[in-house]
Amino acid sequence: GAIKALVELLASGTLRGKKDAATALFNLSIFHDNKARMVQAGAVKFLAMLLDPADGMVDKAVALLANLSTIPEGRVEIVRESGIPLLVELVESGSHRGKENAASILLQLSLHSRKFCTLVLQEGAVPPIVALSQFGTPR
Repeated sequence: GAIKALVELLASGTLRGKKDAATALFNLSIFHDNKARMVQAGAVKFLAMLLDPADGMVDKAVALLANLSTIPEGRVEIVRESGIPLLVELVESGSHRGKENAASILLQLSLHSRKFCTLVLQEGAVPPIVALSQFGTPR
């Protein structure tokens, strides 16, 4: 029952509570079965909202979204929560780690769905991804 409580904390906790919840959820997301539980509990919606740089949680949120993007339900929710434009923007102007995780999510979306790939391309993801491939970290 911890996942639901952590997602609720992610939604309505203090900044410190949200950061701690995101860290705990990230660690729990390493176990594959927990990813679907997180998506079902509504984590993607709140993580997408935390992609706003003003919250200071972009890197934590996008790292967890990268883990959730490895399952079909996670990919569907990321797109449903208007995540593609946020991720493309993050590839353009995020931290090194944020850019890498955002690009990873866009890759997961594109590899597993022609429709999602089209949405990624329509959002203008190619130029920032090319720039990342030229000027990003080796990772």
